[in-house]
Amino acid sequence: MWRFLRGTAEASTPATAWREVGFDHSSWPEGAAPFYYDRENVYRGRTALEDMYNGYTTLFLRSAFRVASPANVESLTLRFFVDDGFALWINGTLVTNFNTSRSNFAYNTTATSTATEPLQWITYSLPNPQSYLRAGENIAAVQAFNRPISSSDFIVDLELLAEQRDTSAPTLLTASPPAGAVTELTSLKL
Repeated sequence: MWRFLRGTAEASTPATAWREVGFDHSSWPEGAAPFYYDRENVYRGRTALEDMYNGYTTLFLRSAFRVASPANVESLTLRFFVDDGFALWINGTLVTNFNTSRSNFAYNTTATSTATEPLQWITYSLPNPQSYLRAGENIAAVQAFNRPISSSDFIVDLELLAEQRDTSAPTLLTASPPAGAVTELTSLKL
């Protein structure tokens, strides 16, 4: 589940505060991805934004997730499906963006270009996750962008996938040969 805010004004004061872990988003409505609207009935989603057409070009999203030990995260991958663009912060650090400027994230900004249709799921490897992940609660903050305000459609869906190092000791389930008196040992299978 995500907390979301329609981009009719900045999400916070200062404008960057909503991206941080400690920001209180309890007044934001909850919704499930994908977030969308479509005047041509191509996209389907779970949270409809019928008022986005000619109303606003951005959507602010926040979701919490837990990490036991950032040192054990070997890789972090982002999969996304978006029309038209987005920026992703984890714990206030900009980790990637797509079809957006890396510096202008005002609430009334549009994506830098329209997405190529038909849309496909895109996968990005996010570098150096230990530099922005923390033990315990983490916050993914997303600002999704449409282009232009009169666009006939919008959709955003994202997921983070982590590969973690297995730090548990191996467990011996069976031994061959079984325990007992052995006169000659030619192999041992663990």
